[in-house]
Amino acid sequence: MDPEKSKELAKKYKAAYQAEYRSKNKEKIAAYSAEYYAKNKEKIEAYQAEYRSRNKEKISASKAAYYIKNREKILSRNLVYHAEYYAKNKERLAAYHTEYYAKNKERLAAYHAEYYAKNRERIAAQKAASRAKKKEAG
Repeated sequence: MDPEKSKELAKKYKAAYQAEYRSKNKEKIAAYSAEYYAKNKEKIEAYQAEYRSRNKEKISASKAAYYIKNREKILSRNLVYHAEYYAKNKERLAAYHTEYYAKNKERLAAYHAEYYAKNRERIAAQKAASRAKKKEAG
């Protein structure tokens, strides 16, 4: 038999054996992984931090590519999560917003005045477009 072909077959059978072993021994592998992580936690975290510091550009590019690829799925998942969160914490959030606006009343008023002064034309154009749209519809 050709040596290259025998190496290829050995790789193929080894991969198949490993996949079968992993599927049959999930609990055993999970326990071993948890034990290994517990023993080597500091070493693993140090390695991860060092890797992140060495590969900042690579990691950020990977995250950006993932976000672009899965944008719709991420946004829909976030919408569901936010809807559930706000439904569960409606009173608490209302109390927080009331307290925040009372505490920052002057600062927010100054910000709004500055914003409206800076964007007067754009706001007027948006209002005119909205009125025209309502007039056409109604």
